[in-house]
Amino acid sequence: DFIFVWSVEPSDVNMISTNRGPRISFQRRVDDSPLVSGETYTFTVTVANKYQAVLETLKMEVNFAPTPGTLVLSPNEGVELETPITHTFEGWSDPHEPLRYELYAILQNGTEELVSTESGQALDYSAGDPEFNYEITLALYVYDAYDAYTRITGRLRISPQEEAVLKPVIKNKTQSLLDKAQDNDKDQDGGQGSQNILADVYMLNRSTFPTPTKTTPNPQDPNEVDPEKSALQDDFLKIVSLTVEEGLETTETQDIALSVTETLTTDTNYLTTEKASKTLQIYEKILQKPQKITSKQAKSVLSGLNNLLKSPKTTQFSQVNEVISGTFDHFITTG
Repeated sequence: DFIFVWSVEPSDVNMISTNRGPRISFQRRVDDSPLVSGETYTFTVTVANKYQAVLETLKMEVNFAPTPGTLVLSPNEGVELETPITHTFEGWSDPHEPLRYELYAILQNGTEELVSTESGQALDYSAGDPEFNYEITLALYVYDAYDAYTRITGRLRISPQEEAVLKPVIKNKTQSLLDKAQDNDKDQDGGQGSQNILADVYMLNRSTFPTPTKTTPNPQDPNEVDPEKSALQDDFLKIVSLTVEEGLETTETQDIALSVTETLTTDTNYLTTEKASKTLQIYEKILQKPQKITSKQAKSVLSGLNNLLKSPKTTQFSQVNEVISGTFDHFITTG
């Protein structure tokens, strides 16, 4: 039998080990936190039996998050679905490339919804919350190759349009996206066209089905379904379905597709059995793709499925259970 004796420098580390196995776990003694980013730790182990003892030393540098850069929003204010806002990620660096970017819109309930993964993309944003002077908070996460990340935030002010002006804008933009989705060629731009389409659907859906606020907690009687909005939701689902079929060749595009699909299920009053079926088909298509599904993506899928289950007008419970099972199978297999 072998005996393993461990030591470490700096010494502000707790190590949990047995004298009969080479595995240890460790954390900083001072505050039970993970090891310090950028710090170099020296581990020494003595392995001994009744005949001899061998000492080995290992130095380990703890990974650190990307060096902070900036999130540039130009311009930083505009009008709903009218003013293109370009977001640029500048000055970020890390020795462990490639870097990965995720830009989220933060809702008033604290939920973060993914809207972009590409620097230089221009989006026509939905209006901000009137309770907060129409401001929208964006959170940018920048990851290195080992998933260490830095988070910064930025703010936009997006004023609403009058409903009489907004309705035709949404209708025209939706038709344009339908045309693009049908003609989208993923081989021409590495999926960037797909990401643009999905991000635009997200904004159109947010303008069509605004998030309830304290000022307007129930903007519509759940028994009164606006046929125009219902038709738009059908179109949004069709656009996402077409895009999923054509352009999920990257994990980043997969992220956007899952985020948008979850958003489309938020207003459960408009969900019908037919729309639930379309939504489930989208999830099934995404889960058939070769890219691995992350824990964050699995959470997005399950959140969207939960919305379907909460809708009083859907009867797709058996199909929901199949997708839930497929989500976990795909997550375990590839994640």
